[in-house]
Amino acid sequence: MNACGYDGHTAILLAVAEFLIEDPECFCGEVRLIFQHAEEIPPGGAIILLEAGAEDDVQSVLGLNLSSNFDTVIFGIKRDVLTATMDHFEITLSGKGGHCAFPEQSLVPVPAMAELILALQTIVSRKIVPKDAAVVSVCMAHTGTAHNIIHDDSRITASVCTFNPEVREQIEHEVQPM
Repeated sequence: MNACGYDGHTAILLAVAEFLIEDPECFCGEVRLIFQHAEEIPPGGAIILLEAGAEDDVQSVLGLNLSSNFDTVIFGIKRDVLTATMDHFEITLSGKGGHCAFPEQSLVPVPAMAELILALQTIVSRKIVPKDAAVVSVCMAHTGTAHNIIHDDSRITASVCTFNPEVREQIEHEVQPM
């Protein structure tokens, strides 16, 4: 066990299997239990499962996921989409490094990185209609290896979550370079 969501997903799947085996009369029909691997890495395991025929001749699908938004033993049910898409992107800003005592001899990427982070954080508040749920989160920012060296490159990594495919495309368009 590594105490991640997969452990919970596996436990849920096995508990449902055990329940159905112990009481086969509780359900009329065929049940197919599918574990989607790599669900957090686009395109995830779903494509492989579909190509392998995991949903062939299936009338309906019930997807389960864990959420820290609910107290333990509380669950929610919703028809259609319950969780948002999860995309991520990385942007590298290239400059010209040098010694911090001579910034005029460098192209310092750090101020541009700071401006970019602030601009990305305003995409949802200024470009997306308020009724459309979306989040752009800059979660990593990396630059440099020493306190007195201006590094050549700075890199940010961000995640985008939304329920709406059109909003997803709009955010992707906003992030694209001019």
